[in-house]
Amino acid sequence: MLTVVSDLKQDASQLLVLDASGLDRVAAVHLPRRVTAGIHGSWIPDTGSGDTNS
Repeated sequence: MLTVVSDLKQDASQLLVLDASGLDRVAAVHLPRRVTAGIHGSWIPDTGSGDTNS
């Protein structure tokens, strides 16, 4: 399972990879910027993704 956690004091975020069977941390990726809370609702249409196979 993937989730993003943010530290507002540090102005930083991490992408966490969790084992869904027990929510144990498998890996953490330190992101160069804080990811805003609205990221889960930020979608772009296929035509805006740069994918030429559509």
